[in-house]
Amino acid sequence: MSRELPFCRQAERSIVKKYRRELRTLREGNPNVEKSVFNALHTVNIGTFPSRKSAGEEHSFLER
Repeated sequence: MSRELPFCRQAERSIVKKYRRELRTLREGNPNVEKSVFNALHTVNIGTFPSRKSAGEEHSFLER
């Protein structure tokens, strides 16, 4: 398992770098992109997210 950790951390870093690049690009067209994304997160209706069934029981996507 210790061999997986460096790869996972490296993958996480590359994902973060990707999102930072995307934000930089979006910021060129909209300087308030971070505020817009933050506000959009507050308007999400969690009740519309799909659920899953496991062993005949329905579970929210928030549950593991």
